[in-house]
Amino acid sequence: MAVTTIVFLAITAFFAVRGYFNGFWGSLSRSISFIGAYAAAFYFSKDAAALIKANTSIDGIAAYLAGGIALFILAMVALRLLFWLLSHMIPGGGDKPGVASRFGGLVIGGIIGGFIGLLLVYTLDVYSSAKDLKADRVQPDSAAPATTESPAPQNNPVSKAAKLTVSKSAGAIMALSGVSDNSVQLGEAFIADPVANVDRVNRVTNNPDLQKLLQDRRTQQLLKKGDVDELMKVPEFRRLMNDPDMKHLMAASGLDVDNKDSARETARKVSLGYQRVQLMKDDPRVQEIINDPEFKAQMQSDNKIALITNPKFNQLAEIIFVEGADNLSSLEKDSQVRIREMQAGDDATVTEDDEDTIYQYTDEDGNVRYSDRPVN
Repeated sequence: MAVTTIVFLAITAFFAVRGYFNGFWGSLSRSISFIGAYAAAFYFSKDAAALIKANTSIDGIAAYLAGGIALFILAMVALRLLFWLLSHMIPGGGDKPGVASRFGGLVIGGIIGGFIGLLLVYTLDVYSSAKDLKADRVQPDSAAPATTESPAPQNNPVSKAAKLTVSKSAGAIMALSGVSDNSVQLGEAFIADPVANVDRVNRVTNNPDLQKLLQDRRTQQLLKKGDVDELMKVPEFRRLMNDPDMKHLMAASGLDVDNKDSARETARKVSLGYQRVQLMKDDPRVQEIINDPEFKAQMQSDNKIALITNPKFNQLAEIIFVEGADNLSSLEKDSQVRIREMQAGDDATVTEDDEDTIYQYTDEDGNVRYSDRPVN
């Protein structure tokens, strides 16, 4: 039996037994306190992080983690105290629970214990994956060559359930915050396996084909125009799209790697994605962060702990995931890329206003095509 399975069963059993002795109402009050504490940590962690940064030496994402944990504990204690006072104000509220109440408490305690157990299993799996990845990259010369692949994920059912529970819970919270569906899907994928996905991003970023594409003016124009047909003819782009890491990240962000999306949606996603990258790339704050020698050294280091306490990493994350989501919504509502349906006999004259237009037409075989030039 895997260690994570033992941990999960032990935590679940512990809370179930506690629920049995606390009874139904006692367990219910603890459950509500847990949910309330979680909500407080989610909605007010930014304010708590600001206080921690102002009064301690903790900074970066570590301040958010510390603030969230502190809020969770304080809210939990406050709500528990409130329910304790209410129970003693109600006649018979302090009596010992009966048999039915105890079994109700057992069920509630088991549910809460299972959720907490899955959170702990998830944390252990993330730590184990990070540790294994670092060990694979720092092998002695006599050992086998270090692999560039991320460590294999845990395959036992408890670990799978832990990743699914944590990622879906985070996705639900993101959805309630008004984040786009693609961002929710990408967030869920990253949270489900953060170590492997960060490693994939690093490998894609250092991919020579990507570097060449970003420096090629013709490719930039194709991306801007949304001319997918011509773009797919570029050798570097084709290799990049077939890269296993790139395909995995595309699938995680909601793009259909098997090209089953309609041509119109594919053209739009490619164009909007490039425009979003350009907005971030031209942001002076982003330039300052990514060109900082200390930040670059931490990104390239196998030990990512220093990044957690680096305030620049947290600032970059906010620019990408918070401001970036707002920018993408604006682009989708008022995109620079316009799609114009061409019919036989339409005027094919291109004016300055048509510079950012994608032309849709139907070929002789009845297939819908797209081009950055009008077709007669």
